[in-house]
Amino acid sequence: MVVADDTLLTEPAAQPLAGCDGHCVVLVNSTRDAAALRHITHHDGRLLVADFTALALDLTQTLVGLSTAMGIAAAHMVGLSLEDSLALLNTELGEVQLNQA
Repeated sequence: MVVADDTLLTEPAAQPLAGCDGHCVVLVNSTRDAAALRHITHHDGRLLVADFTALALDLTQTLVGLSTAMGIAAAHMVGLSLEDSLALLNTELGEVQLNQA
């Protein structure tokens, strides 16, 4: 599961963790740490937390790359190689006319 905005974790209309159990790995874009997010979600599975917004802004000076950064992390979670992930990243960056990785 990938959650691009931690405010969605407590949003009743979104319910991104509905159906997730202790075997579900959740990747969250957040400035908060995993302990704080676990406290508000009560998710007992693995929480992987990083500030992908800051990463995208630092590397590209735009949020256009946010979904790309999260996509690469998700690809790694499911076992895609770094080479394959970077090839896909470069394709997407080229499509939005940003520098390649």
